[in-house]
Amino acid sequence: MARHHDIRLQHLGVAGLTLLGVLLLIAALVVGGWRSGLLTVRSADLSMRLPERPALPHRSPDPAPLPLPKPGPGVEQG
Repeated sequence: MARHHDIRLQHLGVAGLTLLGVLLLIAALVVGGWRSGLLTVRSADLSMRLPERPALPHRSPDPAPLPLPKPGPGVEQG
């Protein structure tokens, strides 16, 4: 036998009130977030700016020579 699913009017009302409550809660959270400044959009954040070019290293006219490494143990000093 086929089962008959009957939807009672009171169940439909409870589901509708629950949906309305959830939507009102979401709306309250969005409005509260907007007023607190969490959802504000600044135009500086939206601008698509290219990053600055990295600065190239400049050679000094008379660079200091690199220091020589110290000899390790067991190496004769000459």
